Amino acid sequence: MLITMIVIVMMTPNLLDKMLILQDSSSDISSVENEVFNTETQISSLSGSPGGNVINFTLSNIGEQKLWNFDKFDLFVTYEADISGTSTMTVEHLVYNTTGSFLNKATAQELQSGYWTVNSITDDETEKRVLNQDEASSILAKLSNPVYPNGKIMVVVSTERGILSSSSMQLS
Repeated sequence: MLITMIVIVMMTPNLLDKMLILQDSSSDISSVENEVFNTETQISSLSGSPGGNVINFTLSNIGEQKLWNFDKFDLFVTYEADISGTSTMTVEHLVYNTTGSFLNKATAQELQSGYWTVNSITDDETEKRVLNQDEASSILAKLSNPVYPNGKIMVVVSTERGILSSSSMQLS
């Protein structure tokens, strides 16, 4: 009996440590789940020009979570590229351009092909360079190829939390 009591007393700190670690992990998971559930974006005003390789759109934060890690976002564009006069379905994963965002609004001529940037956030008064709830950002993207005349474009944005939004259009 005495030996059993000694063993139980000696094991109690280890068990308590493991229980605290498990509780902390559960709390962290809960926090991440809350962030994911409260993140929502929407794409609108997608535009481009037939024969051009620049597209513009608005990305709005319609969720409760703040968005600011734009360099961790993914931007995919599926479009009918004009390659030597032939319509070729193309998918591009564009890279976020950190040098032209916000401070030096990048123009279409300055932005390199295969890159995208956040040029501005409307009513960005609460927190500069943070896309807060009910704010919208102006996005400029430059494709590697021109869009085929009357071609289709589809844009998909994934936040750093993996929340997707998409929009598509046909140029005319």
